[in-house]
Order: sequence, then structure tokens, then C-alpha cells
Amino acid sequence: MEDIFKKLRNKLGAKSERVGGLGGCVKWKGGGVGRNGYGYIRVLWPDEGSKVVRVHRVALMVEMRLTRSQFPGANLEVSHLCHEKLCVNPMHLSLEPHATNQERIHCMQLGGLVHLATRGYGSSNPCAESSEGAAGTVVTGVSSTVGPASKVSCEGDIARQ
Repeated sequence: MEDIFKKLRNKLGAKSERVGGLGGCVKWKGGGVGRNGYGYIRVLWPDEGSKVVRVHRVALMVEMRLTRSQFPGANLEVSHLCHEKLCVNPMHLSLEPHATNQERIHCMQLGGLVHLATRGYGSSNPCAESSEGAAGTVVTGVSSTVGPASKVSCEGDIARQ
């Protein structure tokens, strides 16, 4: 099983490019990009055969060492904390309910700062192309895959539901 994760990690690395220095986005440069702006990749899963999957989902699966059938994403979305649809940096990805993802997108469109309690990022755009990394307040110690969903407001408050 480790073989599949090693192969996928190598494939993602070979077809991606780091943007913005250490901690910045890792942008997918592979050929498969849909009209919706998301990258796609064909994966030969040991237990399911060949499937076309959004590449950012695969990046998080590799990080979590879970195959497609093991991945807890049935009613959850892999959200880009950096709002960059082609980013495959697992540190910029969060597993969360659809409503939370939509609130984050809505706040970003309104220009509000959204504080993210995920993996130490505290900005609406941790993928900013500056070498200084994420701006805003850093909130640490909360895992994106454990515990109840967070409600994110445009004011930057995070309240447990």
C-alpha cells in the first residue's frame, strides 16, 4: 500500500511548482484542468481501479495515507484555505462541511478576512505570493479533520457549532 502513496507523492511533485517561497502554494501544472479551474488526475487505486479525481483531494489523501475508499470525504469537501484551485500543498487544504467551505468563499468574495483555525494558518490567503507567508492572526492547535465543524464569519470569529 505504501507504494501507491510514494508513487502519487512523486507524481504530484513532478507535475507541480512551488509559488511564493517556503509555505506558499504548490500549484498543479499537470495537464488535467477542468473548466471549473480545478486540477484532475487519473489514479489507479489498488482497491477500486482507475478513477479520475480532483488533484487537491489526492494530495490530501496522500498526506493522510488514505485511499479513495478510506477517505472520510463522503459528506465533506476538501477546501482550499488559500483559495487557489490548483494548489496541492496539503498544508493549505482542509476537510470540512460544504457550508463551512461556502462561508469561506463568500467572505473571500466580499473581501473579508477569514481567520482559519487549521494547521496554523490565520489568513484568508496563506498562499500570498510574498515570502513572509500568511498575514493576519495565526490560530493554532486545531485540527481540520477532528472535532465538530467550525462556523467561519467574515469578522474572523470561529464558533463551535
